[in-house]
Amino acid sequence: MKNKTIVFTILILAILTSQANAFWSPATKNLYKIIKIYDNAGTASVKRITYLSGLSSKELGQVLGKLKLSNKALEDTFIRIAIHKKVVTRKEAQQLFSGLSGVPGFRPTLKKIIGNNRHGTKGHLNELKIANNASVAGFKVLGIGQKFKDPAKKALTDIDVVLKKGNRTFIIEAKAYDKTLIDKIHYRKDLATLAVYKKQHRNSDIVPIFTFTNKPQDLAYFKFLNNEAEKQGVKLIFGNPYAQIEQIKMLDKIL
Repeated sequence: MKNKTIVFTILILAILTSQANAFWSPATKNLYKIIKIYDNAGTASVKRITYLSGLSSKELGQVLGKLKLSNKALEDTFIRIAIHKKVVTRKEAQQLFSGLSGVPGFRPTLKKIIGNNRHGTKGHLNELKIANNASVAGFKVLGIGQKFKDPAKKALTDIDVVLKKGNRTFIIEAKAYDKTLIDKIHYRKDLATLAVYKKQHRNSDIVPIFTFTNKPQDLAYFKFLNNEAEKQGVKLIFGNPYAQIEQIKMLDKIL
């Protein structure tokens, strides 16, 4: 049984490696044929899910890490797993891969959306969708989850999405909550991070933005969010990823 599992893993990874230069290749059919053989042997029961998608994040990292695959091959692998886990549809996956492949932070964020943390998956998928909509709208995506040493937090943090249009750079902290209820202390810290980033890049035209997928129903809470953002010189935007980018496009025209 152990030998069959090893052979099975090697065969699948060989196929995934060959797919690095073509997002959807005929090799997928061969993959399912191999899985079907082992299904008959009772080793795996798979129809729409691959062996790799059944591994834990740690196991997946260990297996792929030993192969030293190219960045594109890893992107391809992670996005296929996301489809098999129904995190994204095939159409969404094709759009993300087409618009963001090669963008700094795309691969690590893809790996995060196939994890078991539902809240984390939702948040990171939101970042990918914002970045992809921006790419479609003509923005250059400089990074997703761009690392930043924040002196205010005294730790390494990240900027969720970094976009560029002309000489102007937009830095985005994105939240994807069903209800816009963010801890006030954490909110102020995230706003401060955006403000510090802008200050450290004072020679550049930088627009800090804080986005939420849902606008709060509580007027007092909305005023709190807005007032705190204004204090730090941060623009506040609400809406789905497409609506957010449309608002940023308008913002770019009036600034």
